[in-house]
Amino acid sequence: MSVQVECSVCGGGFPLHDANVCQGGRWLPIVTRRDVIEVLSDVGTLGDAATLLGVRPNRVSNWAARHEDFPAPVGSVGRWPVYILSAIVTWAESSDRIA
Repeated sequence: MSVQVECSVCGGGFPLHDANVCQGGRWLPIVTRRDVIEVLSDVGTLGDAATLLGVRPNRVSNWAARHEDFPAPVGSVGRWPVYILSAIVTWAESSDRIA
């Protein structure tokens, strides 16, 4: 069974990707529930990203505030913005922020 979810960056309510890869709000196919769980496991806060990267949370917060090319949040949980964690890791590696 195929489930359809809309991009939260463009107006949907489900965080699947960041604004850098958004294709204008098209519906994105999710094939199985396992895929949905996999997507959700890649969504987290800046603190979650810091844990993945092995740095202090304030360091990641500073990157987000100071660098225009830092990945944009894809939604929020309560008052906390959430991000695609793999996008932050890729950004940090490609911009030589981590070893």
